[in-house]
Amino acid sequence: PDGRQPVGGLVISSDGVIAGTTALGGVGSGVAFKLNQAGKARWNEAVLHQFCSSENCADGKSPLTGLSIDGNNIVYGTTVAGGNSNAACGDDGCGVAFKIDTHNLLTQIHAYCSDEACTDGGVPARLSQNVTGDMNGLTNVGGANGDGTLYLFTSGIVTLKDFTCSKTSDR
Repeated sequence: PDGRQPVGGLVISSDGVIAGTTALGGVGSGVAFKLNQAGKARWNEAVLHQFCSSENCADGKSPLTGLSIDGNNIVYGTTVAGGNSNAACGDDGCGVAFKIDTHNLLTQIHAYCSDEACTDGGVPARLSQNVTGDMNGLTNVGGANGDGTLYLFTSGIVTLKDFTCSKTSDR
């Protein structure tokens, strides 16, 4: 129930809380967890969320990319599956971005490939906090050219760059 196959690395908050994700476990599609130090060599574990626990995996599936944490100890992350289905991503869904507040409540902040053309991208990588406190991220598919995006979360998602796979004839 507390997950298995930890992936994506760990993040440490300003107050020493360690957070991470597992690829499997929980209800089957991974968990987000945190560890609080409870003594010199002891830690208390809390499962923050078991993924794919909502209908049609609207909360995401397979949180493989790790987490980010802001100055208010809000945890942010992405899943590489779940959420919207689109041909660009396959049958498992295109992934979601989420936040987990200090009361361990998960909120979906974006479901990728939100339109048929998948202009906002899909199969996201890890979110990173920029100097203004907003979150930036990358997607592996979708965007205007189908080759992924670089985006910014403000009050919604803003695509900053659409990647293009170009062929060079002079090799």
